[in-house]
Amino acid sequence: MKLADYQDIHQDRSQFIVVPGHEVDKIENTIHAEEQYKVVKKIHVVQEPVSKLNKTDIKNV
Repeated sequence: MKLADYQDIHQDRSQFIVVPGHEVDKIENTIHAEEQYKVVKKIHVVQEPVSKLNKTDIKNV
């Protein structure tokens, strides 16, 4: 796989590269297939990563 193809696929956070046979039809659709890999798109939108943590006071007594 060319680096540019890899980067293009991962521009969409709901797309993943999997080994053929590892796709799960209940949660993803195959949108591209090659002999060595498949590109799948998750049916449900992937949540954005947390960018900030909320601090809480923890008192270990």
